[in-house]
Amino acid sequence: MLPINVDDATILAYFYGSVKYIVPLTKEGKEKAERVNELVRSQGERPRVMAEKFGGYRWVKDGYLDNRTLGVVVGAITFASLGPIEFYLNGDFKPDIAGRIFSFKNSQFSDDPSAASRLLDMANPQLGTVSSISFDPHPLLAPHPYIEWFSLNGDHYRIELQEGDARLLDSTEAASYEAQSQRIREACAGRSVSPQEDIPPADQEWF
Repeated sequence: MLPINVDDATILAYFYGSVKYIVPLTKEGKEKAERVNELVRSQGERPRVMAEKFGGYRWVKDGYLDNRTLGVVVGAITFASLGPIEFYLNGDFKPDIAGRIFSFKNSQFSDDPSAASRLLDMANPQLGTVSSISFDPHPLLAPHPYIEWFSLNGDHYRIELQEGDARLLDSTEAASYEAQSQRIREACAGRSVSPQEDIPPADQEWF
């Protein structure tokens, strides 16, 4: 059993080591967390689990990210209330999709008006550093799209999607994004750097 009361939560957050993962608080999400807990215990570690009421993962509608230029990730993601936000991040995708371009559509999207107040201070474009972008983010979890980055101000963002919500693009499909990707690279080149080490940790957002 989960060592917490999750009756009033919408998001289940669980830890493995120093890494935090989130899943929708559904029957399937609870079962996934239980499996992770069992694996952690089998390795002699104590699982740490917490519940969060923030369900903002539904505020991410769709988008694309492009890592075809080494050391840079560009793209655009559409958020509820905000519309498209462009991205220019230093870094690369994880090896499973490094150097590729992918698009996604969130099957759990909800055009919630309350998103505006929570996302009002989200900069456009998002400048910063890749933390982890992968279709297979952890060996203990089923493959699924995972997007994590730090903004230029040190804000920490994570987007975790359902398996099947994202797909790699072939060369023909990728060509339709080339002009936008190149425009973002040219407009933002040199503006994005790694967050300074002395920046105090900011609030974390899970979309």
